[in-house]
Amino acid sequence: MRLIEIRKLATLNNKTNKTLKKTITLVMLAIIGLSVKAQTSVYHPFPDSNATWDYVWFDMNLIYNKYAYFINGDTVINLETYNKIYTSYNNTITYTGGLRESNKKIYYTQHNWGHEYMLYDFNINIVDTLKVLCDADTFRTRVIVTSIDSVLLPDMTYRKRFNFDAAPPWIEGMGSTWNLFQPGGMCCTCIWTWQLVCLTKTDTTLYSNTQYISCFTIDSENDLKINSGQIKVYPNPAIDYVTIESPLKSTILFSNIQGQLIKSLTTNGNKISVDVSALLSGVYVVEVKTEKGIEVKKFIKE
Repeated sequence: MRLIEIRKLATLNNKTNKTLKKTITLVMLAIIGLSVKAQTSVYHPFPDSNATWDYVWFDMNLIYNKYAYFINGDTVINLETYNKIYTSYNNTITYTGGLRESNKKIYYTQHNWGHEYMLYDFNINIVDTLKVLCDADTFRTRVIVTSIDSVLLPDMTYRKRFNFDAAPPWIEGMGSTWNLFQPGGMCCTCIWTWQLVCLTKTDTTLYSNTQYISCFTIDSENDLKINSGQIKVYPNPAIDYVTIESPLKSTILFSNIQGQLIKSLTTNGNKISVDVSALLSGVYVVEVKTEKGIEVKKFIKE
């Protein structure tokens, strides 16, 4: 075979391979598109048990706090069955109220209020206008649905995401990425801010905010943040080293005020000194996890 014929054959093979690769790519994209469409065409209801929404919250002074809502049990109010919602904040567990779902709408009744209001309506479509809660029962804001797309979850499935002109997105079966009970976003009368870190159900992570390393899940009333007084973190402020004292075997997590994990270590019931000289100046959070629960301390790095 002459050289020119070999070159022509090689060129033809290259074109064929490129065409084949392009066809395979298009087929794969079509399959992925059909898979996403199939997954988002099935409605995903709200969790009704063993679910925890973890948040970070910044007040007007940009002080970082951890906040969590979790479902534990049911209750009947005005002949309607609700999932009982508890709030975990600042080492305290509080009964908050109840959630129920009906026809893709999520209703909430706050403890001792005696009435309910609609938090979410997942029947909405693009350009729909609705008034949604952004603070207390009397503060609502008007928003317009600008688009509906999907979000990929850690289990590699997709959920519908509803985007608005003046509110954070909602995710089907999860709620607002701002705050579960403030689907309208920014509080109408104040300037604090929220971010959903993750949603877990029965030890499965349904949603994970990529800005944060890990969740800080509280699954029930028996898994509480404690304030025993036996955990000590000093000196405070710290310059080069910080010492943690714990009488129990502990896992210790260091995070910055954005919730990003810096380091983790374990102790067997003694004190340990940690080099913090390389950390930037600011406020840091120390979580000490023991068999009795989780104790949270803060220290300032000068």
